[in-house]
Amino acid sequence: MQKDFSALESLKTANGLYIAGGADYNKVWIRDNVYVALTFIEVGQWEEAAEILTSLIRLIGRYKHKLEASGYPKTNAEMLHPRYMPDGRELHKEHGNRQHDALGALLFAIARVIKQKPDFLDDNKRNILQKLIEYLERCRYWNDADNGMWEEDIALHASSLAACIRGMEALGGLFNINSQGLAQARQNLDQLLPKESVL
Repeated sequence: MQKDFSALESLKTANGLYIAGGADYNKVWIRDNVYVALTFIEVGQWEEAAEILTSLIRLIGRYKHKLEASGYPKTNAEMLHPRYMPDGRELHKEHGNRQHDALGALLFAIARVIKQKPDFLDDNKRNILQKLIEYLERCRYWNDADNGMWEEDIALHASSLAACIRGMEALGGLFNINSQGLAQARQNLDQLLPKESVL
């Protein structure tokens, strides 16, 4: 396992996030970094997980104007992007930016770290995370077709619903959550399963 972590360390950037590939690839994905953080959580390396999640919150905070916009985000440009350059710049090439699962998984991972390390949550992080929750609710994640973890056709994905549900549930006692939206998400997931998506 130490060999695996050494290989992972070689992908770490200066801002504490990890690129999603080897030397010939230089993109940073929210989802991939959440998975790395969850890996550290599973082996009890809480400081490493907290560092990644702090870096992700900082990255998202750079685009707070997207979180604070009003109304449903209709274009890729209005969406919070799922991938970035190592320095945090957005990639403006069309790529199916509607990936709610990554944000739901991020909320879930953050909740796990908060439970272990209550001092993780400072005022700035709390502010950004509340806005991120409201952004997902503005997207109407409970019935919004997205590209999902498959990054393919726009569809209502069970995996995206489940990730958002678990993230919202896990942070429910700490943040303001739209309970009606959460209930609708659970209902829609129950109706969708065992299918992954409906085009």
